[in-house]
Amino acid sequence: MVITEKENTTASKPKKKKWGKIILIVLGVWLGLGLVSGLMLKLLEDEESENKITVTNTNAISGFANIKFGAKKDTVLQDMKNTGWVQSGEVNSMYFSGVNTEQYTFVKNRYFFAGHEVLGVTLNFEEESGIFWMYSVSFDFENTDSGKYSEFVKDCTSISDFTPIQGSVSSSGEKDSVLQNSNGDMCVIDFVEHDALVFSYFWADAIAR
Repeated sequence: MVITEKENTTASKPKKKKWGKIILIVLGVWLGLGLVSGLMLKLLEDEESENKITVTNTNAISGFANIKFGAKKDTVLQDMKNTGWVQSGEVNSMYFSGVNTEQYTFVKNRYFFAGHEVLGVTLNFEEESGIFWMYSVSFDFENTDSGKYSEFVKDCTSISDFTPIQGSVSSSGEKDSVLQNSNGDMCVIDFVEHDALVFSYFWADAIAR
């Protein structure tokens, strides 16, 4: 599935005041995602023990915007630049769910994902192969209003047939906030710094290795 973008035709530079906030979000997500890696590994082990056959289906997520999972880093970074994204902050390295990965964070004014304006996006690449395998999208979210939160969750998980893993808890405490689709791709929902809501999407082909 391809996620399309909606943007103003008038180009403008991203506001610098957002960058500090986005860097904090990246660090928060980096630390927080480690807390759910054990759950993801357990799910994969359970799947292997049951000898399930993985079938590629149309419900699999394909990546961010027009960038496909499995694409090479150099190509992806050039595509982001060509479509008006600006890299913010430094490149971070982390180890998550068995994958040594590099994180690149970008900002772009008036970009919408699943109907909501994006604060920033972080793309993740396997360090050795350089393939794109994970991304996180962050939104301004000033409070934890249950109605607004439910709306964001519904919209941002509608890109596939994501279903909450019952009893799962994200690093920021949301219940049933780790989701998985029928292809094995995963989505983790977190609050960061009390004023940002982050959705992280993982490619099944990478986390299953």
